[in-house]
Amino acid sequence: IELMHFGKWVFALTVIIFFCTQGDGIVIGRILGTTALGFYALASAISNLPATEVTQLVSQIIFPMYAKFQSDIQKLQKVYFNTIGLIIFITIPLTFGIIFLGEDFVFLFLGEKWLPMVPSMKLLAFAGFIRSLVATGGCLFSAVGEPEKDFQMNICRFLTMLITIYPLTKLYGIMGASLSVVLSIASTIPNWLIESKRITKAKISYFLPVFAPPLFSSIAMVILVIWIKSILCGTSPLKFVSTIILATSFYLFLIYLFWKRFKLGPIGEIKILKSSL
Repeated sequence: IELMHFGKWVFALTVIIFFCTQGDGIVIGRILGTTALGFYALASAISNLPATEVTQLVSQIIFPMYAKFQSDIQKLQKVYFNTIGLIIFITIPLTFGIIFLGEDFVFLFLGEKWLPMVPSMKLLAFAGFIRSLVATGGCLFSAVGEPEKDFQMNICRFLTMLITIYPLTKLYGIMGASLSVVLSIASTIPNWLIESKRITKAKISYFLPVFAPPLFSSIAMVILVIWIKSILCGTSPLKFVSTIILATSFYLFLIYLFWKRFKLGPIGEIKILKSSL
């Protein structure tokens, strides 16, 4: 009976996720045509890199640990928040990178004809980041035997998209569809926050030290990128790659300083997760 209960929610979640991830493309294709769909599909693929690649990889590793520690709240809480810290260490700078360097990337490596997709790609980067964050909750809910919480989280996403995707796409094209996706994934945040706090017995203040190092380091990295772009006139592959290397090095240096000064950040989180394996 327990297995049937778990399975029915997993099946229902799979159906909902299918409509959430494919529905926007179907609507765009019907309303705007194949050219707009091509722009949107590539913009979505690039902007969702943080969610699809990083989160899925980490979740596969962490899921057994959640299940292992579900009866030990202190260990479960520690593993969960260190997992969030590790994910956002990667996804926050990636999101900022897509927003502030995405246009240069498209122009240099895809060609000028793909530039119309850039505004949509930048907007969808926010959706990709939120997906990478709330996915940690979905993994946690399933590991502790509460897949219905993941379903409830995503039914909000589905209903928000159902209400907004058509009118926004009709009014604003692929930017409207992108906005619908951002709104729909943002609607999962309250459920994710409430349920993950309940399961791990955490306080809202626990999130601050996890988010602070990558967020402040990423903001400083963006300032450096803007400054570099202001002094390097024009765009070339060499300048682009040099900017990426300098920005990444600066980001990692600031993360290291956070660890040395405050013992916060992914260096400590990686050590803790490694010792828990």
